Amino acid sequence: MASIYDTNPNELIERVAEQLKSFDEIEAPSWASFVKTGHSKERPPIEKDWWYIRFAAVLRSIYKLGPIGVSKLRTKYGGRKNRGVRPSHFYKGSGNILRKILQQGEKAGLLKQVEKGVHKGRILTPKGISLLDKAAVIILKDKPIKPVMVLTSKPAVEKLTKPVKDTKDSKKIEEVEKEVKETKPVEKEIVKSPKKEIEKIKKVEKEIVEVEKVEKDVMKQKEPKKEEPKKENKEEKPVEKEKPKDNSDSKKIEEVEKEVKEIKEKNKEKTEKQSKEETKKQEDKKEIEKVEELVKDIQIKAIKKSKK
Repeated sequence: MASIYDTNPNELIERVAEQLKSFDEIEAPSWASFVKTGHSKERPPIEKDWWYIRFAAVLRSIYKLGPIGVSKLRTKYGGRKNRGVRPSHFYKGSGNILRKILQQGEKAGLLKQVEKGVHKGRILTPKGISLLDKAAVIILKDKPIKPVMVLTSKPAVEKLTKPVKDTKDSKKIEEVEKEVKETKPVEKEIVKSPKKEIEKIKKVEKEIVEVEKVEKDVMKQKEPKKEEPKKENKEEKPVEKEKPKDNSDSKKIEEVEKEVKEIKEKNKEKTEKQSKEETKKQEDKKEIEKVEELVKDIQIKAIKKSKK
């Protein structure tokens, strides 16, 4: 028989939550619409029927971990609180919510208190166990089952997996091909238990892959090998010497040298002009001085004549 371990937990919790709404003893309290589920949470739940979803999740955890009490369930449904810049810390979940859920479960006949040695707490009653198992069976029935391809003869596959020693013998290759044709896959009905189905599917997939590999090897062996054309000994051609390439650098150097020569010539012309101008200035100064001396002498002679 199917159990909760064979189904997806989310699907199981949703199915059980819908069934719990039919119980009169199970009701969400008046404060459930605006309360948080723990100190680590920032806001209350968004879903309106979150009480029944949490109830179903608690039943599933008690099915697995029972007997269990409120304190351990608080740690299970706790979480880390975002404290901003400060490091986050773990905080337990709300104890009031879990306590009310356990009390309502006892009233509905789904839970009961038990002591097993040191451990004491709640466990599921036969009514609660059947509720979860029936939901798991319904989920498995709703899923569509696909047919599986199963090979009938296993020894033929084992022969095919063995490598052929003499690749040149065409007889052995033909025998292998006949065995491949004889071992065609045959469809069979699937067993209802999902675990056995998965195991059979995996085995069949492996066998099919092995058969395909053997077929490829056989086809490769049948193909004739292509003879590689013989390379003719060609006469070795004399290696031509590489022509010296025109260096662009030499051209650039020549251009630079020409520019330097032109600049030097211009500088020489400038210096010659400056020297000529300086000599002219000096000559002009000397002539002016001579004229001034003559003028002074004439003035002195004129003064002497006037005194006499």
